[in-house]
Amino acid sequence: PNGEEITWFGSNENLRLPDGRFSSDSYLYLKDQKKLKEMQIPFVEEVVQYCKSLGFWGFCGVDVLFDGFGKGYLVDINPRVTGSCPALMTLEIFRKEYGFEVGLFRRTGDINYYGTCEELIQEVKAYNEEHAGKSRVVIHSMFEKEPGHVRMNIGVYGFDMDECKAVLNRFAQKTKANGDE
Repeated sequence: PNGEEITWFGSNENLRLPDGRFSSDSYLYLKDQKKLKEMQIPFVEEVVQYCKSLGFWGFCGVDVLFDGFGKGYLVDINPRVTGSCPALMTLEIFRKEYGFEVGLFRRTGDINYYGTCEELIQEVKAYNEEHAGKSRVVIHSMFEKEPGHVRMNIGVYGFDMDECKAVLNRFAQKTKANGDE
């Protein structure tokens, strides 16, 4: 960003869960990016003008919610690189390299892997080698909360969203397989 132009990295969708909360999964669909940009750019432009009036320029995530009638509401401004930004950038890289069209990025403090960081890296590496050109797992961040318990932000990219979700659920769990936390 140079402070003069808007650099659009893309937009993700967070689905509403049956209990009314929003999912911590960010759904990334390249086919929807043009439409999402058209819907959101008026809000983004307004935020840009406001930020410029304060002397601020740089990365900024803008959250816009749309109701069932298509009316948009600006709900949040995040003057930083948001979690979705690396996921959107990753999907664009994989689109060029493999032709991938979708991605699913899970971010929250509750995404667990029960094993070590090294084991997670090895599992992801093995998965990516086995599924080369079909789908790809990316660990966007991780830390070992305690021995054998990793917290992470992780994305899966490919051609089919259902497959991406199944793979993501394989790596990212809320609780141990036996139900213990």
